[in-house]
Amino acid sequence: MVLYRKSRLHDEKDNIAPLSEILRIPIIISQAILKKLFNYYPSSPCIVYGAKKVLDSIIDNNMLIVEFGSGQSTHWYAKRCQKIISHETSEKWFVKVKQNLLRAGCFNANVIKWDGESISQEIKTLSPDLIIIDGIRRDICVDYATKVAKDSTWIYLDNSDKDMHPSNPNTEMRVCEQGLIEFARSENREIKYFTGFAPAQFFGEQGMLVCPKN
Repeated sequence: MVLYRKSRLHDEKDNIAPLSEILRIPIIISQAILKKLFNYYPSSPCIVYGAKKVLDSIIDNNMLIVEFGSGQSTHWYAKRCQKIISHETSEKWFVKVKQNLLRAGCFNANVIKWDGESISQEIKTLSPDLIIIDGIRRDICVDYATKVAKDSTWIYLDNSDKDMHPSNPNTEMRVCEQGLIEFARSENREIKYFTGFAPAQFFGEQGMLVCPKN
């Protein structure tokens, strides 16, 4: 994970994490050790802390969320929104997330076993309030997001620093980021970037958030 970074403090675009993220390194290292030794996963989205903090301030109990890439994040989002429809391609994580939600008594989350190719009928005609893209085939997910987004929709793309070494505009993450940039420009939407550390991952990474239409 350090191979394409100047250091563990940098993302793959060579942006250094802000001090607020660096100060969390002892927590990140502790989580990473627990994950390695005991298969421990923090009950939190596996995204940069700064992005999580902003999403926490955005989400309310009237929101519909569509998530691509289920995990510990699914329950975290479900506790904060009215409904979440989450898509997962891994059978292991699909079963694990369903079981975790059942144990937690969380009934506003629908986890769909996704083939990673076609958009499910359940979300084709919806206009979500927030779309989280953090799974495979993010190009398909970005295409979906830009087509169904209403003026007030937020779109979050995780790992927006990937596929930079060597930089190739045709790689998946470069296509995804550029697609969202063009979408944001065409609709006068602000884009916010976050560099820092995800839970239990001691290396810098980046996420991008497309804001509602101005």
